[in-house]
Amino acid sequence: MKDPKDRFLFIDGSLYGHSITLANVYGPNSDQINFLHNIFQKLTSFSSGDILLAGDLNTVVANHIDRSRLKVVKNKNRTKDAQKLFDKFGLTDSFRSMHPSSHEYSFYSAQF
Repeated sequence: MKDPKDRFLFIDGSLYGHSITLANVYGPNSDQINFLHNIFQKLTSFSSGDILLAGDLNTVVANHIDRSRLKVVKNKNRTKDAQKLFDKFGLTDSFRSMHPSSHEYSFYSAQF
């Protein structure tokens, strides 16, 4: 399943007899919480087993350690809302789960 804007791709399958859904998501730079809510609803409805979600959600869940520098955040509840969505849909940030206090993230911007 994919959307016409190429924001997500879901593939349902089987791995060693276990149902699994692979999902790749590219989130927008704005209105992330509504986007994620809609995507997570579609994903859980589509999935018939465990979910492996990858991609770029363009949001952070742990504001104090998921940013290269703390800056004024327009919507301070956005990170809390993102975590609530992860919890509601039973999703876990695997990197954060293994490195709960590490100030590391997957963002890179070349400095010219």
